[in-house]
Amino acid sequence: PISPSDKYTAKYIDEINNLIKRHKTLPSFVSQDNYYLLNETIDIVDENMVLSDYEIVDNGGLDIKITDNVLSIKNALSGDYEIKLKRKRYLDSSTLIYYNDVSQKLFSVGEINNDELVVKVHIKGANLKVYKYDSYTMSNVAYADRLLLSGAKYGLFDSDDNLIDEFITDENGSFVISNLSLGKYYIKEIEASYGYELDDNVYEVNIDKEDNELIVYEKPIIKKLEIRKTYGDDYSPEENITFDIIDSKGSKYGSITTDSNGYGYIEIPLGSYIIRQVNSKDGYRLNDDILIDITATSEDIITYNLQDDKIKEESNPHTYDGIKGNMIMSGMSIFSLISILIFYFKFGKEK
Repeated sequence: PISPSDKYTAKYIDEINNLIKRHKTLPSFVSQDNYYLLNETIDIVDENMVLSDYEIVDNGGLDIKITDNVLSIKNALSGDYEIKLKRKRYLDSSTLIYYNDVSQKLFSVGEINNDELVVKVHIKGANLKVYKYDSYTMSNVAYADRLLLSGAKYGLFDSDDNLIDEFITDENGSFVISNLSLGKYYIKEIEASYGYELDDNVYEVNIDKEDNELIVYEKPIIKKLEIRKTYGDDYSPEENITFDIIDSKGSKYGSITTDSNGYGYIEIPLGSYIIRQVNSKDGYRLNDDILIDITATSEDIITYNLQDDKIKEESNPHTYDGIKGNMIMSGMSIFSLISILIFYFKFGKEK
């Protein structure tokens, strides 16, 4: 059986061994690069549970403190930092050891290794990429050739509705907000890009990782183009008459076909267009192409009243002796007409 004194001896030996083991154990985050995203407070936890044995000798320019086994960093900016730690003294006072020069030494005195430890901390800001999409195409391709997804101004707001910064969309309708802290933000459109309505929505964004995305949809400004079609001397409504709407690239945007009241319409975004009549009733001429320019200041409803005139039958001109065929006079001057008559009466009668 183990005597009480032996039990105490084993307990002391275990305690000494545990102290030696603890002394050799370093905080878990010492031997690595530690990456964190911006936040009000960054807590670095020592999984080895020995951080409480250390004190801060160099904060690296950060607001830090050690609480139990947690190293806390507050209100840091993004960047690379080095924090230096050192093990606390085991005793607050010097230890005195008595011995005799001629007697046998009980132990040998040495120094405990207490070098400074360097903790490398890398703090990065989060990113938010905002994409502006056309609500008709559901992509970053504008609905019409004149519309622009670039040039829209957006504001970044905090939870108290304070404006943090402003951003402008590029040619792809997007922008990036960098160096954000983790947390909740709000995105609002301040100025719309050309050809689009101002978006009244407020978008809540929770920044909880390094790369974040938000898609917002913009509605094009749409005008109403009406055609009221008549024909004949009594201006009767003309049904089933089609007009093609050609955009500035020469592509067909759409068509308008009149109903029994001679009425038709199309919804159309801002831009330059040609109204081109495709068909007409027999015996009635087509209208010439009409060039229109629809801008943000144009009326919401743009109306054209168009009339098809009857094609006039060409009458056969009088045929004189000596003159064969029909004479077509289009834009002929009086002088030319008189010259022809003189020529006829002078030389035609002589035959």
